[in-house]
Amino acid sequence: MKLKRILAVGTAMLGVSAFVPTPIVQKCVSMVFADDDSLSYGDFTYRISSSSVYNSETGKYESHEYARVFKLADSAKGDIVIPDEIEGYKVEVVDFEGLFYGRDDITSVTFPKYIVSAESFYAIPETCEIKFAEGCENFCIENGFLVQNNASYTDYNDGWRTKQGKSILRSIEPLSGEVTVPEGIVQLYGTFSGNADITTINLPSTVSYIGWYFCADMPSLTAINVAEDNPTYFSYKGALGRYRDVGSGYYDEENSEWVHVPELAKYILAVPEGYEGEFVVDDGDALTLSSICFEDVSKMTAVKLGKDTIFNCAGFAGCTSLEEIELNGEVYSVSGIEKWRQSYYDEETGEWRSSDEAESFNMTEAMFGDTKWYQEQPDGVLYCGDTVIGYKGEPSGDKLDIKDGTRTIVDKAFNGLDIAEANIPASVEYIGRYAFDCPNLTAVNIAADNKEYCSDEGVVYDKDKTMLKLYPQGKTSESYTVPDGVQIIVPNAFDGNKFIKTVDIPDSVYNISGWDEYGGSFKNCTALENIVIPSSVGYLDSGAFYGCKLKSLDLPATLDSFNAGHSNYDYLIFRNPQCEIQGMNPCTLVGLDGSSAQAFAQEHQLEFMLLDDYDKAQATATTTTTTTTTTTSTTTTATTTTTTKATTASTTAPPTTTTTTTTPTPPTTTTTTT
Repeated sequence: MKLKRILAVGTAMLGVSAFVPTPIVQKCVSMVFADDDSLSYGDFTYRISSSSVYNSETGKYESHEYARVFKLADSAKGDIVIPDEIEGYKVEVVDFEGLFYGRDDITSVTFPKYIVSAESFYAIPETCEIKFAEGCENFCIENGFLVQNNASYTDYNDGWRTKQGKSILRSIEPLSGEVTVPEGIVQLYGTFSGNADITTINLPSTVSYIGWYFCADMPSLTAINVAEDNPTYFSYKGALGRYRDVGSGYYDEENSEWVHVPELAKYILAVPEGYEGEFVVDDGDALTLSSICFEDVSKMTAVKLGKDTIFNCAGFAGCTSLEEIELNGEVYSVSGIEKWRQSYYDEETGEWRSSDEAESFNMTEAMFGDTKWYQEQPDGVLYCGDTVIGYKGEPSGDKLDIKDGTRTIVDKAFNGLDIAEANIPASVEYIGRYAFDCPNLTAVNIAADNKEYCSDEGVVYDKDKTMLKLYPQGKTSESYTVPDGVQIIVPNAFDGNKFIKTVDIPDSVYNISGWDEYGGSFKNCTALENIVIPSSVGYLDSGAFYGCKLKSLDLPATLDSFNAGHSNYDYLIFRNPQCEIQGMNPCTLVGLDGSSAQAFAQEHQLEFMLLDDYDKAQATATTTTTTTTTTTSTTTTATTTTTTKATTASTTAPPTTTTTTTTPTPPTTTTTTT
């Protein structure tokens, strides 16, 4: 497992001991300055550094200086003894990579007495004997392992507190077969990484921190066993797992404190690279398969996950023998097709824009492509058990039929594919985000007996029709009326539809999602012209219209604040005279005389129009102007409105309204009777 970094939660560090022995005066040798701030002392190059150490007796941090040895002269060979002190400074830190990297002429190294931290200890040649000066208390050899006695580590079971304890740094001699870590060891780094002969690792109850690369590149490793009373780690059928507290909390008003309610979840961190045959998680076993836990398990032939699992894994890189995959629980990993647009700077407008053509990357192929299972799949929808994970090849027809029995369609499953229509069976319980982000899609049809979703003319809702979930991108209607009873227009619901011009939103809707490019309900609806927000909406993020150029956005009197800096408008109507305004792209503000909108317009030199004049212009424009007895001719009367700059609008008469035959301003909706 070349990248088995999932075993670490933090950066692997070697701690600093609180133990400071009595100094021993050593014989001095010549000391000269090197070219930089480093110094030479015999065969060694070092620097003088300083650090602060907390004194528990005084309750204060105390600063002290020490020597850091980081280079060995090329002429030094054989037995190397690192001095305890250099010119009165204790040698507390040693960089073994600088000393020994590439050196096979070193037969032994003696750690100094006061050493508290060692860097790159893996650079010590395997043929080099490790010794310690008399009185060295921070490092020792125990059961064939190089051990640091006072290493810092994170205790996950005690508020993630930093503590000190025994850490195995490396083995002294090559290991093979079954290896048992001694009781009392609290942390492990890449202790066994790269060892091709170890078959089993037994971990004690005391281990509470395992670092990156712990079991990487170990092709013979078949099992990692953890003591049953270990509160941090566990083993499941030979795989290594860790408990994680995913609990929530509440505020205790009586005691004025936040109370955390713990809830332990079980995460699988690593399946041993030498694991053979099927890896099966039974129904009822609630496990999360995380990060790259399956990487390079080259002898595993099948993965079958039960209905209570969560697959939050990066896939099956290096699983070259894997022939069968069943993902029957929840799937949170991003497979499917990743799609994005490159950005460029438009010098004419002075704005950053996204390119019209989207680029894509098939994540499913990247996550599953090494397996025999993927290589033998025909082109089409890819099913892993009851889960759709993506699509192989290019769609061959206009219609996509999901087979009965499917429970999950993962996020971005068909993102960007050329699909005109999709049919979803009753068995589907989850449709992921961007799963049908398809430019030519005109309808998603949900089986009538589906318990989670329903559809109406190809538009997808939840079963109770309280959430509008998907308005297909390729649906060509210019207007749409959201059914009464819908309460939420979810993130990305209308995303990318380039035909819709007007959307009528009922008073039942109270939530329209924002979040700009990450989730605006009407994101990238480039034809959208006019939107009236109902009074039931108490909060609106203008990111809901990210990428749109609206002619008008009519905000209700119930809206107390609005950030107008995320989208573009011709007219922005504020019906709340005290609405707090943040951010703004140039446009005409409409509001009451003396309102915050008028003040904002005047302050920022924007055009302003009185609300009464705007409403009258709209009423005039929507009145039938001519009725004839024929069916071949139509006469329409429109209006145009002249506005004045905000610097004068607050002191002059409202803009006048005249009847003409030109294009109306502000934007209008015209009804004609023939």
